[in-house]
Amino acid sequence: MILPTRIRAGLAEAACPANAAPMQAYLKSAMPCHGLRMSDLRRIVRPML
Repeated sequence: MILPTRIRAGLAEAACPANAAPMQAYLKSAMPCHGLRMSDLRRIVRPML
């Protein structure tokens, strides 16, 4: 599996829909928001780099 696909899969698996909606509203962006905190993001991505 290529790296971007692995990262996206890890983010989707750890997604927190309860946090995603307020974060999406705050960011005012069309990009999808998984509702993850930076600590979660680092935990998922760091081993892949």
